[in-house]
Amino acid sequence: MNEYSFSPLPFNNKDESPSASELNSEIPKDSKFKSIIKHTNNEILNFEKKKKQKKEDLLVKVKSLQESGRIGLRELNVISSGIQRVFTSMYNNLFGKGNSRGPIPKNILESSELILNNTSPGSFNMHLGLTEDNPIIESYDYDSINYFYDLMEDINSQEDYTEIADNYGIRTFNILKNWFQDLENEQVEFDLTYLDKGDKVSLSKNKISSITKTLSNIKTKEISESIQVDGKLLAADYSKLSFSISWNGKEIKGKTNAEVFNKGLTINNTYTFKLTKKIITNISTNEEKESYYLNQVIE
Repeated sequence: MNEYSFSPLPFNNKDESPSASELNSEIPKDSKFKSIIKHTNNEILNFEKKKKQKKEDLLVKVKSLQESGRIGLRELNVISSGIQRVFTSMYNNLFGKGNSRGPIPKNILESSELILNNTSPGSFNMHLGLTEDNPIIESYDYDSINYFYDLMEDINSQEDYTEIADNYGIRTFNILKNWFQDLENEQVEFDLTYLDKGDKVSLSKNKISSITKTLSNIKTKEISESIQVDGKLLAADYSKLSFSISWNGKEIKGKTNAEVFNKGLTINNTYTFKLTKKIITNISTNEEKESYYLNQVIE
């Protein structure tokens, strides 16, 4: 290879990033343009690095008492393990069967694993994203990180937390309640930023304490037997994983999983719906809320 010829870059698609050794191995040792080529290669590496940073979906800023860039393992654990438990349960509600008991399927556990892409000071920043190889997300084209951020926005802004159990599942609600109790016990506070939006949720110690108290007043119970009805599909919203059906003159609304939308359902058609009825009780007001989860549609 002479000093004016060019070799193909040592990576061949938009998702594959080069390494410094791969790029620099292509530079002829006796080339007059070695410094220029090396500079160009470094620019390529910096560009790829910035692309990766843009792909980091969730920034968790833990307001640690430690100096910037340091964090105690106890507070790191309560944050990271809590986010992972809530996210996996929410993921199961999205792509699994929404079950509130029993083991979560292995494919859901593996696909919902969050990856710590990077850390940075100020006070302590965790850059989180999904696993790169995620066949479930690729199949449904659904932004589950955004769904998780929506949950955290809801928990930060809503007053009626029974909606949380209805929208994200009873299992998720109970895990969330336990997590916030742990956060209060450990006196941890943090911010969540969804980088694609630039939006931020701030959870101070006082806010966490208030949320924990409200969550503790809500008890959930679920009627586990299947309810099967023949009704007309009135509405279905994939972006919210919600449905509405008409049955015996009554409108039933609720949540479902992403798999249901693969059936190519048609509005105003009649189907057989397999549902789970949920009852959520707020002991502070003695109010009960009835809701439904759609498990399966039979044509």
